Amino acid sequence: MLNKVTYSLILLAMMLHMLLASFYLNAKPQMLTVAIDSTPPYAFIDKQGRPSGMIVDVMQKLSSRLPFDFEYIECPWARCVKLVENGEIDLLPGITRTHAREQIFFYIEPAFMSHHKINQFRFYSINKNLAITDYVDLQTLNIGILRGAAYNPEFDDDNTITKTAFVDVQSLFDALHKNRIDAFIYHDDTVVPLLKQFDPLNQITESTLGLSAKQNGYIVMSKKSIHLAQLPAINNQLKALIEEGEISLIFRRHGLYQ
Repeated sequence: MLNKVTYSLILLAMMLHMLLASFYLNAKPQMLTVAIDSTPPYAFIDKQGRPSGMIVDVMQKLSSRLPFDFEYIECPWARCVKLVENGEIDLLPGITRTHAREQIFFYIEPAFMSHHKINQFRFYSINKNLAITDYVDLQTLNIGILRGAAYNPEFDDDNTITKTAFVDVQSLFDALHKNRIDAFIYHDDTVVPLLKQFDPLNQITESTLGLSAKQNGYIVMSKKSIHLAQLPAINNQLKALIEEGEISLIFRRHGLYQ
């Protein structure tokens, strides 16, 4: 006959077993990695060290409908692209579509970000006497760009303009302040928080010239990812979120509009 202590231990063990079984039944079996670069308000690491921003919110909403979680890995844009290309990271959100990128990524349809604003790309300099009002003004300048980024097609394909590539945004700003470049090109809808962070003295001015580009932002998956079987599920759930207006709600919460 079991004494009270033994009976209690057996009961405790059974309860623990049931709790563990419940945990494993409800736990998501896989973890997919997501590359993010620091581009507030779209994606950034907050003061508590947590991935934040509109893109992270979209991915979290997407994860809530999928049988797996996302792990976020911060990296400079060019390195993000390379890591996903090599299959070291599974997903990269917020990337535009080019023929070259289609060779190394699977594009998840449809696009979740749409940019149709005129003058989306502008040029930023610290030389008050430097006037960039027409495209021809770029011919004599050294323009800083982010390595691996795509801007306006005309600008991207123009080999007559001197361009210097940098691995991250901070390097871009540092080069401008040290007069290593004349100006850099950037999204006018995301540059404001960067100017506050890297140009506290308000030395940088914006060009009159703006280059328009109708761009869509996609989520891509590496063609070398070990989780390619999850591609249809991600595609279907992203499409559902867009059709239900969930993505637009996330944009509006961040003060962004499509």
